[in-house]
Amino acid sequence: MDEEVELRCLRRDVPLVKSIIKECEDAFNRLSQEQTTTKITTKLTLNEQHNLDTDYKELLGGVVLSSLRGRITCINTLDARLNYCLDDMLPNIRQGLFAEQ
Repeated sequence: MDEEVELRCLRRDVPLVKSIIKECEDAFNRLSQEQTTTKITTKLTLNEQHNLDTDYKELLGGVVLSSLRGRITCINTLDARLNYCLDDMLPNIRQGLFAEQ
């Protein structure tokens, strides 16, 4: 587990993220210590220079976390979650559209 995690968000969400980042950091550290029994203090840092607006032109919202100098990335945006739901629901959609009658 890395001790430094970079967080990126949309430019319009920067004030909100700044207001809750310390609370999120504390919650993450508490949960990781409870579940791994390892005491690692992770520092969340908001990257205000490289907002998600630059990479994702029509993003609805969310955050992208990265650690180990970008080698590990967690894309937790609303768009990514919707795509995950669509992929997860495709078998059901396919069955509903093309079911044998």
